[in-house]
Amino acid sequence: MDFINLPSSLQSGGNNLPVSFSVTDAAWRTPGGGTAATVFDPSTGVTARFSNRSNLMWVKLGGTANPTSGQAGGDYSADVDLDVYYTGN
Repeated sequence: MDFINLPSSLQSGGNNLPVSFSVTDAAWRTPGGGTAATVFDPSTGVTARFSNRSNLMWVKLGGTANPTSGQAGGDYSADVDLDVYYTGN
């Protein structure tokens, strides 16, 4: 799976809030296995496998907001695209 076009900033009206992603800001796991999530670098993607118990997978993305001095308050957001390739294996 690959995160496509990770944003460099979040937007609120005409305001931008810089955001960055580190090598540990994404994770995936399947339910029921009792295992911890597998952490990965969202800028490079990862190969993940579904468990034999279900065809479900949780994917989480975090990041670091880097507000500037005098950053305007507000609700900031950005779109993130996640491409998942199912190979049938």
